Amino acid sequence: MQLHNSVCRCAAAWLVGCTLAAAPTLAVGLDNEPTPGVTPTPTEQEANQNTPTAMKADQVAVSDLIDEATDMVEAMRSDPEVAKLLRDAKGVYLVPDYGRVALGIGGEGGSGVMAAHEDGSWTGPGFYDVGGLTAGLEAGVSGGRIAFILMTDRAVDNFKQRNSFSLSVDAGIKVLNYTANAGTSWGKGDVVTWADTQGIFAGAGVGVSDVRWNADHNRQFYGTEVTPASALVGNMSADDAGPLLKALPG
Repeated sequence: MQLHNSVCRCAAAWLVGCTLAAAPTLAVGLDNEPTPGVTPTPTEQEANQNTPTAMKADQVAVSDLIDEATDMVEAMRSDPEVAKLLRDAKGVYLVPDYGRVALGIGGEGGSGVMAAHEDGSWTGPGFYDVGGLTAGLEAGVSGGRIAFILMTDRAVDNFKQRNSFSLSVDAGIKVLNYTANAGTSWGKGDVVTWADTQGIFAGAGVGVSDVRWNADHNRQFYGTEVTPASALVGNMSADDAGPLLKALPG
């Protein structure tokens, strides 16, 4: 009988010990469960992500890109020959800040804005990223503002119909470098490149690799999902692009 009582006391003590040992774990688990009827307090990181400033940061960046592209067009129009090129163009792709890292094969370039030109009217914009310039680069120079003036429907169709493409001889597109005394050759190219950085191009020809439709920028600008064709043919409302489209010569 004494042996039976001792065994029972030992078993009871063991059960109490196990319960106490498990209590902290149970408490931790309960602390992580939401209390019914009480709204959980967001973490600092979650709160920062949902602030109006954070939510509008990307939209501000896209608006800045439009403003910078507009300033770029004004600079281009100061050269009468470039202004004439724009009037005759089928479209233009403007990259306001082509980075130094892009000056080499396969480098990443920057973000840009494309507008199409038909029957004297400019439509768009569409937002694209551009990768490296694959030929005709001058070593040691920094980046800057670069424009790709699209002189043929074939060049524009790449922007309208594809999400990723290249502008190069290998892709069936002839790209020429603008110089003030090379007007006789412009009519032979699908694309004429312009830059405000002296000496950025070493030769007359240059290839443009990895032009990509930036779905995020376009969605932020238009407030909905859009396709390249719908953006560039003027099917979408683009009031914020008014200054850019008006700056381009008709």
